[in-house]
Amino acid sequence: MYRSSVFLKKMMTTAGKEINVSYVNKTDTWERTVVAQQVKNEFIAVAEKYKDTLKPTTVEIAVK
Repeated sequence: MYRSSVFLKKMMTTAGKEINVSYVNKTDTWERTVVAQQVKNEFIAVAEKYKDTLKPTTVEIAVK
């Protein structure tokens, strides 16, 4: 189960909703100590591309 995440960026949808972009750094079974900057950048780019397709109740998306 997801335990914690690290904030990467706040983005706005075209409807004006704020969404936090993060990566999971701890679950019940593992803990991540580092994520490559390239992986962070790629996830942010994908999140930006699809931000307007998220459910209206979404407040955070996180790469696991």
